[in-house]
Amino acid sequence: MTSKLTQQKRSVMNEYAMQVAALMGFPKQFSWIADIHETSDLDALEIGEGAYYLGWTDLQVIIDKLDVWIEKYGSREAVAERITAWNDWWLEDYSAHNGCNIVDIWESKAQRFLCMCPRICLEAWLMGVPVTPYEENVYDRKRRLTVEREMMMHYIDEFGGYTQLRDLLYQIEGQLAKASEEVEQLDEQAQLEFLNSVEGKKCIDTLTEAIENETKF
Repeated sequence: MTSKLTQQKRSVMNEYAMQVAALMGFPKQFSWIADIHETSDLDALEIGEGAYYLGWTDLQVIIDKLDVWIEKYGSREAVAERITAWNDWWLEDYSAHNGCNIVDIWESKAQRFLCMCPRICLEAWLMGVPVTPYEENVYDRKRRLTVEREMMMHYIDEFGGYTQLRDLLYQIEGQLAKASEEVEQLDEQAQLEFLNSVEGKKCIDTLTEAIENETKF
């Protein structure tokens, strides 16, 4: 049974969702599609059947500071345009920069939203942080190679595994393995840096204290 606190939380989040959907021109067309952080079933919001994808934090940034954004950009419509520009910017198919749209063919915007983080968060974007030129990073490369491998496996299955296609698949798999290893190393480095930081040490102390308190009972 859903707890009273959870019901209250959902009610608040739905109110934010309705206000943002109205701001973006879809007052009655929105739905919660996933739970990014596994804390509730309300976290990832789809507006206008794929027109926009926003997280719970994004909704708070928009509504809690809406007066600030309106003053900065002059109107609600102008604020909505800036949010649209941000959503399009970070969910665009980056492979198009290389002259093809391979990722866009095999990966939806919703999938991209659920597995990626924007290089510039919405709040920073609305504050006017300059946008840096696009450069493919190792995370992008891993996703592109994953899509390319899936495409090649599809063609090999469909056309009987011609030697040239299979050789190309082996090359892609080798590049993907290398990209995956680089991603894993970067993630491990980031985790180590966090654990050695002041915030990380506080988290460890808090967790240790909680475990010790748990064992007392």
